[in-house]
Amino acid sequence: MAYSDRNLLQRLVQGETPATQDKAVLRKLERQEILKNTKSGYRFPVSLFITKYKEGKLCNKPTAR
Repeated sequence: MAYSDRNLLQRLVQGETPATQDKAVLRKLERQEILKNTKSGYRFPVSLFITKYKEGKLCNKPTAR
């Protein structure tokens, strides 16, 4: 996961509203199913995130095959 992704997630958890320049990162995190956009804001499906992290789908380095 890129620094900008982690930084945005941290700011969202702290209650900040995403800025206009965060739009591309938000879309990327939605496509990866790390964030879910709802009417009341963004949700963070923790169990799905942990599963993807364990499977190596969120790492920047290649997984061993």
